[in-house]
Amino acid sequence: MFGPAILARSALDFEASYPLPNEPGPTDIVRMLVHARIGGVDVFNTHLTWLYESGALRENQVARIDELITEHASPTSPLPPILAGDFNADPDSTEIRFLSGLASLGGRSTYFQDAWRVAGGRGPGYTWDNHNPFAAAEFEPDRRIDYVFVGWRKAGGAGRVESCRVVCDRALTGTYPTDHFGVLAEVSTGD
Repeated sequence: MFGPAILARSALDFEASYPLPNEPGPTDIVRMLVHARIGGVDVFNTHLTWLYESGALRENQVARIDELITEHASPTSPLPPILAGDFNADPDSTEIRFLSGLASLGGRSTYFQDAWRVAGGRGPGYTWDNHNPFAAAEFEPDRRIDYVFVGWRKAGGAGRVESCRVVCDRALTGTYPTDHFGVLAEVSTGD
C-alpha cells in the first residue's frame, strides 16, 4: 500500500479523497489529496509526483490542491486548513513558492504558512537526508521536501505556527522506518 494518510486520535467528522492531475507512467502512481475534518479542523495530506523533470506537473497539482482546499475547507473551522505531505520539491521551487504566497501560477495566488520557514529550528530542515541509508541508496542530495502548511491565522492568533521541527530522524532500533524524516509543527489554538 502506498499513498497519503491522516491518522487521528479522535473520531473523524468527515473524510474524502480527491484525484490530482497526473501523468502515470511505469514508475508513478495515481496522486490524491486526502481530507479529514477532526474536531472541526480541516486537515489535508498529499504526496506529489517525484520525478525531477515533473516540476510543471507538481505546479498543476498544487494549483488543484489550493482549489480543493478553498472549495472543501469549512469556513467555521476553529483553525485554518492544515496541509501536509511529501511534496518532492525544494523550498525555492515554484510549486512551494506558490503555496507560500511567493509566486503565482496561471494568474492565481494563495498563501499558506510554511511551518519550517516561519517557525523552524536551526539548520536546513532536511527531510530527505543521506544520514538515512534508505535515502542514501537513491544517490540524491539532502533536501527539504516534506512540509506542513497552515492557512492564514484566524482572529486571536488561531493557526499561528509556534514551532516546527524535524522528527523521526534517528534510528532508535537500528533501522529507519522510511526514507524520509517527519515534520512536526505546533499550531496555536488562539486565545
